[in-house]
Amino acid sequence: MKTTAKWISENHYVLNNSKYLNIAVTDPLSREDNYELNCLDLVLMGFAGCVTAELKKEISHRSIAIQELTTDVDIEMLKTTHPNFALHMECRAISSAQTEYLEDCLRNAIDNSFLGILFRKAGIEIHSKIVVTTPAQHAELFAG
Repeated sequence: MKTTAKWISENHYVLNNSKYLNIAVTDPLSREDNYELNCLDLVLMGFAGCVTAELKKEISHRSIAIQELTTDVDIEMLKTTHPNFALHMECRAISSAQTEYLEDCLRNAIDNSFLGILFRKAGIEIHSKIVVTTPAQHAELFAG
């Protein structure tokens, strides 16, 4: 797999991968608004995808039944430390499994995901939690 970054103007770049996908991005540290896609956005999207895929593998490996799985990743910019950000991850699952089992699966997923390994080696804090709703609780939300 090959990726190319081409500087276009000011703080704008075009990224191209070997699958012929082109994405226009800006420099994450110089943008003034929250509307332009930047390289850090792509990294966070990749991290959420990697952890979710690893989590699903871990859950399947343990034969845990799950109906739904969603992962959110937020970045917290820090001013006093290096690296200057921390990550906050929340996974939401619909499952009858005990929360402790799914928390263990999530820890393993972060520790085994490629980007999780890179972030930890870089000293980036990753705060994570999993919120589990049983299928009965989920059904009650809509029966209301």
